[in-house]
Amino acid sequence: MNPTHEKTPKIAFVCVGNTSRSQMAESWARKILGDRAEIFSAGTRPGSGIKDLTKSLMADVGCSMEGQSPSPLADLPQGLDWLVLMGEGVDCPPLGEKNRLDWGFPDLDGTDIEALTRMRDEIGGKVRELAVFI
Repeated sequence: MNPTHEKTPKIAFVCVGNTSRSQMAESWARKILGDRAEIFSAGTRPGSGIKDLTKSLMADVGCSMEGQSPSPLADLPQGLDWLVLMGEGVDCPPLGEKNRLDWGFPDLDGTDIEALTRMRDEIGGKVRELAVFI
């Protein structure tokens, strides 16, 4: 429970397919923020499942993706405090969020493990930066 009795902030990460970038951010945020925030992710055109390589790379840094799956924007709750667009190709309408960020990550649709590993680590750094404000 929040010791200051303030509302628990709601954070959503959005990309196109919700199969890699935003799922990485959700997983990092759950690990870094724990119960200090409600964490969500969604896609503007959600895919059918999280990419296996994404799951493997996140497991390598101790981030579980259990219970996560691609979701449409319509599944996001009302009253978001932070809406984070993961970058390239994300065309997301306003959702009534208090704060909107665009992190500018490219859509790495391939299986280039080095590029995906770098992106995973950069997303983790961005989530740590955001955590300062939560």
